[in-house]
Amino acid sequence: MFSIEKKLTNIDTIVKFLNQNIIVTNKETNSLEAYSLNETSLLWTSNKKDYSCTCVNNIIATTNLHFYNLLGICIHETSYREWFELEFSDEIDKILYKTVDEEQEIAFYHVFDTVTMSFTNKYLKLKFPLFFVNNVFLVCQCSSTELSLFNFEVSGNIWQKEFTELLKYQYDGKEKTGEIKQVKLYKDSLIVVSDGGVIRLLLETGEIVWKNNAYARTMEIVGEIGYVCAGLSLYKVNLEIGEIIRYGYNNNYNRLPDIEYQGSSYWPIGHEVIYHEGLLWYAVFSSGESFVVAINPYDGKYEWIHHVDTYEKIESIQFHDNKMFLLDTGYDLHIYKKQKE
Repeated sequence: MFSIEKKLTNIDTIVKFLNQNIIVTNKETNSLEAYSLNETSLLWTSNKKDYSCTCVNNIIATTNLHFYNLLGICIHETSYREWFELEFSDEIDKILYKTVDEEQEIAFYHVFDTVTMSFTNKYLKLKFPLFFVNNVFLVCQCSSTELSLFNFEVSGNIWQKEFTELLKYQYDGKEKTGEIKQVKLYKDSLIVVSDGGVIRLLLETGEIVWKNNAYARTMEIVGEIGYVCAGLSLYKVNLEIGEIIRYGYNNNYNRLPDIEYQGSSYWPIGHEVIYHEGLLWYAVFSSGESFVVAINPYDGKYEWIHHVDTYEKIESIQFHDNKMFLLDTGYDLHIYKKQKE
């Protein structure tokens, strides 16, 4: 399916794609680097210290409040005394910075406008972490069992909900309380993913549509199906009615089959699946070996198993055009090209 094309070293951040360019941060030089998508050749390097970046409206924004155009020219820079962090999200086209009060577990969020090159909203006081929904709404996780919905347009909360009782479950004869792991947008609703069950809420009111008892950690939504990953397990949830749909893995825990490689078996240990071109892509790290597995979403069978040439764990899988990008915990970016059928 894919073959290795090139490996870049000292890559510190997940790849950003801008037009036909790949934007990364070099860990060794603390600078931005831009590569052409087709030839994977270096186009430019920033001449300032930059630690992470995001791309909005053809502008590259960095943690250090430097703003670059497509040619790598710094077109604006802003100096503040606070230490800013960038918030990353594919769901919004805002540049969002935050400053954190660790003692109070409070974050102040600041929206930066690339047209006026200034902050349009500053010191929005929100709990963290955040789950981004769209350009209007974001969800704040007030605690491990509590959420609130924030509206950018009115700069205020719409609702706040506590789910402690709903997330209680029995484990080994003892009562436990689940914790919220993810929040996803689905039609006019939010899907709350937790190890105490999956919940569907109406977005604008927080009203509960359904709740099931699925043990879940991450979910990938495709159409009306949520593909749930929980350590070694994979199963589906019908998001219209909350029904759990199991694959035929011949076990009670939806456990994925072992990976067979060079005469040895490896546990399929991972934490999420990514949907791309009809398949679920799954990064596995087991017994010091890394694999990328393509899974058929209909029957759960493995369609492709690839051993990655690294002793590090794969941190992220990304796809763009006909290429696959694997960033590992050793700061190597493995770039693959799709093979012709």
